[in-house]
Amino acid sequence: MMLDFDTLLEYFSCIKTGSWNSFKQSINNINYNEIELNHSRIKQMYSRLGHIEFIFDDKSYFCVAKPALAVIPNTNKAVLCGARTRKFLSLLKNACNINNIELTEYPNNNAPAVILLTFNNDAQKRKINDFVPVINNFSKKVLSLLPSLDSYIENLADIDFFQPENYGLQVYNANKKIFTSCNSFSDGLYRMQSFTKDRYFLYLKNAWKEIDRTYGILKALQIASCKNIFLYKNNAFCVNNRVQIPELADRALTMFSGYNPEIENHYRIYSNVSFEAASLLSRKLGQKLECVNEKIAI
Repeated sequence: MMLDFDTLLEYFSCIKTGSWNSFKQSINNINYNEIELNHSRIKQMYSRLGHIEFIFDDKSYFCVAKPALAVIPNTNKAVLCGARTRKFLSLLKNACNINNIELTEYPNNNAPAVILLTFNNDAQKRKINDFVPVINNFSKKVLSLLPSLDSYIENLADIDFFQPENYGLQVYNANKKIFTSCNSFSDGLYRMQSFTKDRYFLYLKNAWKEIDRTYGILKALQIASCKNIFLYKNNAFCVNNRVQIPELADRALTMFSGYNPEIENHYRIYSNVSFEAASLLSRKLGQKLECVNEKIAI
């Protein structure tokens, strides 16, 4: 039996904010069946569905987003994001009944249920907007805010007087997608392991920069001209499951449908994504988008 992610979301909606440790402890407290938990994956799920924001800096914490309706591109439907309690859902259902708006709940893949509203006209959107904000073109707006891989790296400062041979760095093998030991340094991503938090460094054009792990791996994949990272099939954007993408991109892709992505043959499958959006994201993240007609496989 899986965790009740709807109940957990309601709990977080009531407390609104807390530390990363309290987030993990809250999940442990309702794990009655003592199933194996991956707190980071649960965090990723709530983030990509637009329910909870996570901030990791000197004080790592979470904050539940305010309720909002994200309109699914090219449809007359919107999915509920943000905080969610039984009382709020009751009020929302009542508002929908008054305005003849269809509200449907669908089960989601290892996630809270999808709350979907279907509008017959723009007047209904304006009516419900008085109760909860309606955001048009949500996914496209988020993608437009996402910095490109090149611009992100250009804004990173070079590290002066860095002596990599003193730190036992490991290099990222883009083909095997693992970190391995190394004795020399060429353009690529390197990891400095630590008891507290690993650090990542990009060596590019004879300069060292400290970099976010996700962007660093994407750059290493680009340098190695790796294939089969992003695929496009049947209006779905498919990401190699051993490769992470920035949280903004993850959320934008998820909100094209409102559903947690499925896993199929080692790929995360984001449904209802337009080819235009898939092409834009691939260019921004420095990867080739490959179109496939056959069964997805590595």
